[in-house]
Amino acid sequence: MKSLKLIGSAPKKWGQQHGEAFKDDIHALNEIRQRLLRKYLSNWDAGKIKTLCQAHLKTLETQYPELFQEVRGLHEASGLSMEDLMVLNAYTDIRDFSYGENTRVEDGCSIIAVKTKHANWVAQTWDMHASATPYTVFLDYPEVEERNCPSQKVLSVAGCLGLAGINQSGVSVMINNVHCKEFNESGLIWTGLVRQLLQQKNAREACEYIKDNLPSSGHNYMISDNQNAFNVEATGKRFEITSQLSLKEDGYYVHTNHYLGSLASTEIMERQSPTTQNRLRALENYFSDNKWDQATSSDLRKEFFESGSASKIICIAPPMDPDGGATCGGLIVDQLNHTAVGFQGLWADNKRVTIKY
Repeated sequence: MKSLKLIGSAPKKWGQQHGEAFKDDIHALNEIRQRLLRKYLSNWDAGKIKTLCQAHLKTLETQYPELFQEVRGLHEASGLSMEDLMVLNAYTDIRDFSYGENTRVEDGCSIIAVKTKHANWVAQTWDMHASATPYTVFLDYPEVEERNCPSQKVLSVAGCLGLAGINQSGVSVMINNVHCKEFNESGLIWTGLVRQLLQQKNAREACEYIKDNLPSSGHNYMISDNQNAFNVEATGKRFEITSQLSLKEDGYYVHTNHYLGSLASTEIMERQSPTTQNRLRALENYFSDNKWDQATSSDLRKEFFESGSASKIICIAPPMDPDGGATCGGLIVDQLNHTAVGFQGLWADNKRVTIKY
């Protein structure tokens, strides 16, 4: 798995380092996503997509200048336009802005969080078009004391700000994409929101941050630290905390790619992942049929990522069609041992980066 340790304190420099290191990958992934987006938004012309991307850029520039500078650095080093970088970063959400086109997609993700005496653990698969797998990367951002910015270890793909991650305080962010009709062109691109959440000191503060910094369209966030874990479902206009776990009482939570709370009426059902219900049932079956409160971090990893019955459902092997859905990577955070593992493809592919925090 490719990884990059970023140097310095300037976001623009981080973007330049990222763009230089993965220039070819950024262009290759952009070509794939541009092609797929034209298929999903068959009634949109290039100008309409560009206008939406410019709206996302304006939000970054006016409200999140550090993220904007990082994107500018990516642009300068890679040669990819700022608008195309928005397609790379906001690809899943841009599709929602044309919800009248009922193209069903197979991508998704599965999240599992467990807090007991034996395991303080959170993890996700990152499921996307299988052709994205080779471009999975792990980014290591340094601490910047003068901006109160903690170091961040981020699972991403070339050209993107971040898919999931953990900071030096042990705050982790996992995600699920959810297709919804409540979108907002002035919302924060979801990859940028992941990075902003990773700047918070604890999970509770990160959860509160979403309230005034909503993504541009539907997403689910599992935000966890050593003590608490909050699951937050969001649209481009609203959010809801659907679950809270605490070390004070054994608990677990699972989520896939459909709303489980009161925002369910906003979901674009025609675009719901065809695997989301089966994956959720597989996760719930494990917790109903096993003594999960006795499971260790190692037990959970084996069940969900290696050889367990749930892994056979939630970890999706590459299909014959490179644009079909597959598990392109994932992230596992073990709070008891202060260890995180990012991986590319399936766990069995053995393409991993392990860090201590």
